[in-house]
Amino acid sequence: MKNFINKLVLACLFLGINVYTFAIQMPDEIKQAKTIRGIVTEQGTNEPLPGTSVYVKGTTIGTTSDVDGKYQLNVPSEESILVFSFIGKKTVEHPVRGMTVIDIVMEDDATMLEEVVYTGYMTQRKADLTGSVSIATSSDIIKNPSANAMKALQGKLSGVHITTNGGNPAEGVTIQVRGLSSLSGGVKPLIVLDGMPTENLNLRDINSGDIESIQVLKDAASASIYGARASGGVILIQTKKGKEGAISVEYNGSVSFSSVVNKPTLMNAEEYGIAAFRAQAYDEKVYGVSMSLPNTYDFTWHRNDNGLAVLDGVKPAEWLNPEKTARGSDTNWMDEIYRTAMMTNHQVTVSQGTDRSKSLFSLGYYNNEGTQIHTFFRQYSVRANNEYALLNNRLKIGENIALSYLQYRDANETRWAMINPPAGPVYDINGNWAGAPGFDDFTNPVRVLTMNKDNINNYVKIIGNVFLDLDIWKGISARTQFGVDYGNAYSRVVDGIWSETGGRNSDGENYVGSYQSHPLSYVWTNTLSYNLTTGRHSLDAVAGTEFTRFVQEGFSARREGIYLEDRDFAHIGVTTGTKYSLGSSADEFTYFSLFGKMNYAY
Repeated sequence: MKNFINKLVLACLFLGINVYTFAIQMPDEIKQAKTIRGIVTEQGTNEPLPGTSVYVKGTTIGTTSDVDGKYQLNVPSEESILVFSFIGKKTVEHPVRGMTVIDIVMEDDATMLEEVVYTGYMTQRKADLTGSVSIATSSDIIKNPSANAMKALQGKLSGVHITTNGGNPAEGVTIQVRGLSSLSGGVKPLIVLDGMPTENLNLRDINSGDIESIQVLKDAASASIYGARASGGVILIQTKKGKEGAISVEYNGSVSFSSVVNKPTLMNAEEYGIAAFRAQAYDEKVYGVSMSLPNTYDFTWHRNDNGLAVLDGVKPAEWLNPEKTARGSDTNWMDEIYRTAMMTNHQVTVSQGTDRSKSLFSLGYYNNEGTQIHTFFRQYSVRANNEYALLNNRLKIGENIALSYLQYRDANETRWAMINPPAGPVYDINGNWAGAPGFDDFTNPVRVLTMNKDNINNYVKIIGNVFLDLDIWKGISARTQFGVDYGNAYSRVVDGIWSETGGRNSDGENYVGSYQSHPLSYVWTNTLSYNLTTGRHSLDAVAGTEFTRFVQEGFSARREGIYLEDRDFAHIGVTTGTKYSLGSSADEFTYFSLFGKMNYAY
């Protein structure tokens, strides 16, 4: 073995490589790396457990199990120890020595079995649950700050598949509970916020820092009380409440950065020119089409003895337009539109409580710059949760109300960045936009993002409920709750004239467009509950009614001919064009439900 190391050192020295540190750190026997694979399942159900964290103890080497519970991980040595962890499950450590396949069964954490779980119009001890429920708490959410709480829990809830729909910070997530619920995959889970089923709630609309817990009802046994609306599963969200004690002021904040890794490798200007030449030569040889090389490159070529075109050299033309203002370049368009983005999150929460009242008030600010230039998502939020006890705690009244204001710009020009020829510059020699002359339909993606940077979407969300709980007599209680969910979406788009440089959107016309939408829903829920506990026997029952009304109206207008393209002056009322369009939409429906549920535990 020593002879082997000596030969290795001599060989590296011969190649001019400094291996001094490497040589002195080598053990007596080389520790061989190996690949470990296996399946993680859930105790009791034997179902796969996707999203389980698997890592090598004492290192940053890790992965997560896929939707089938499978994982694969390269470990540095036989002495490695794998750690398996998942929310609500016991952490498992397993040595690697002598194994290549390690299957793990994750058990419930017994310390969590006494937790009280809200399962739809009633609560139960987790130990008494017969249905399948995944639970996450505020501590799980805060570890990965995000405008969307479910995005923060990506890969952490068993049986829940959470995917992002794109790289823009304003884009939502797709949530699938226990796989696809239909062939089209279009059935979304029902979201219940503080006991109120919602019809138009995007989780980015509420401050994730206000959430106390998220519970996902995944099967018929746990979600059936919500009827057909629960076919895609149910997500129960409880927001934070005031607690007994003196006034408490809490601040949570974070600053982080994100960037796109593993971006597609694009051809440089020379490689693109070579590819263009080869394409023309191929068409000539196979289809008999005459060579028609782009004039944006200077090609040096000849024909061989067989009359076939052979390339000698290629470089971008010095000038790409007759005016000689756009100089041939070597542009990586992906690098031009992507950046390192900063995300800031700040929240102040004030709470206090006595045996007769509990209050919580919070202010939040979240700002996520997009990794594409001129994209962003901002959220301003206010929440007030209050509860008051009267009649010797037999009567409780309160409210949970939140107001959010969102601003976002969510353009995506990745496609143009990937197909734009690299010979085109971003700017011409005068500092004006370039990139289009000689490229026919291609568009300068930097220009598109910059010229539309002020076309911002605005959204106001008001959501909350008021409730009354009455303890009637010996385990019998009644509750009435009225909730409102209102949204106001507005955006104004100003599209200026694209100058003579051309491009796909260059039609010589400008326009202003206005778009509005006003969804409103309200829910009135009334329940009667009974609870009886005798020794080891426990009986819980609930019956109730629920009335839901949803109304939405939308309006859009667009007209061409803007005097001034400045947003302060560009409004539909001052346009003069003859081309215009108007649109409207409306939607409404009503639910009335009767429901009941009973649980017996022994």
